[in-house]
Amino acid sequence: VVCKLLTSCFTILAPYERSFYNDAMELPTDSKSPNGQKSVRIHKSVILRIINHMQMFLQDDHVSRCWRNLEQFFRLLYNFAKLGKDERDFLMRTATIWRLVDFHMGNDSPYAQQRRWDMGDEYSEPQFRDMWGVLSLLSRICKTGSKTIPPTQLDQPQEIHQDVRALMLDAKFLQKMMGNSQNVRATIDLVKHWIWDNELSNQWFHQIFQKCVNDTNYDAVEPLYMLLDEILDLKDSMQRERVAMYLNSRDGLIEKAFRYRFQYPLFTYGCIKKLMELARDSSTAAGQYLQENKEQLSWVCSWLETHIEHSAQSQGEYDSPAKEVNAIERQRSKVHTLQEWQTWLCLDEEDDEILYARHEQPVINTFDDDEDDEKLDHFATNDINPEDIQ
Repeated sequence: VVCKLLTSCFTILAPYERSFYNDAMELPTDSKSPNGQKSVRIHKSVILRIINHMQMFLQDDHVSRCWRNLEQFFRLLYNFAKLGKDERDFLMRTATIWRLVDFHMGNDSPYAQQRRWDMGDEYSEPQFRDMWGVLSLLSRICKTGSKTIPPTQLDQPQEIHQDVRALMLDAKFLQKMMGNSQNVRATIDLVKHWIWDNELSNQWFHQIFQKCVNDTNYDAVEPLYMLLDEILDLKDSMQRERVAMYLNSRDGLIEKAFRYRFQYPLFTYGCIKKLMELARDSSTAAGQYLQENKEQLSWVCSWLETHIEHSAQSQGEYDSPAKEVNAIERQRSKVHTLQEWQTWLCLDEEDDEILYARHEQPVINTFDDDEDDEKLDHFATNDINPEDIQ
């Protein structure tokens, strides 16, 4: 209720106050002021005074204790940012990007002066949908160093301080943002803005994305696949290079599917389904790339046959008809996926071509079988310094 009330007030007052957003006024202080000041300068705008107090609140190291009650706080900030360019300019001038990223990083922030409260617990997570929305809006005002203006650009491009840029492009923060499922659209818009026609930024975000895929359970990877769709469809001068970067058999999705086919078969199956989804449309850059690199997927049909067989053998008795029906539907879906791959690879029972050679493996740069099979920590993110992305 308070958020709606203040948003309505902001909407009504903003047209009248924008003309003096940059103006300040002096107010006399209490004679007992500890710093001895006789007056203080405050924003002339009532709206900006409220927003300024909200920003100062985020600087308190103890604010993270209130994580359960911040949903309306960030919604009001988001509604303010959506009012218009003047409001977003104020948020940019007052380092709101830095404040929000520093707050969300918690103890991982290099600016944390004391131990901060861990946000979230085993029963619930912080509701930061609108915080991601604010960050996405403001990040799309920033100059990225791209060769051309990104289609996601909002307002006039602005330079940001190198410390703000470094914090916003911090690997740990971007991993959290890409992994969030509360506001995938905000993540997509931010990533698309920064990778548009920018080689260094493309490489950096690619490294973060691959680490996120490695560190995500098979049943929680859908937000990353939604992001991947938009990344692959981004039509700039680097599209073909970017598609190869994300799908290739050295460290892309093809490699992920192949590498984890034994340790994490459900993860591999999800990758295979995603690759088929991309391969269906040969008019897209991703579809064309997969069509040109079929030999790197020669193992898929053989693996799927084995996976389907193992799944059938592992099925036991079910304690309810519904579970049995679900299991049958899953098997049917896997068989359908196999048939799609066979059709796409142009295979039949008499086909002895290289694409279906059971004992031939694609040329994939994989790790030895006796290495640690955990799906983490194989992707260095320190090859590129985010401060170099300009």
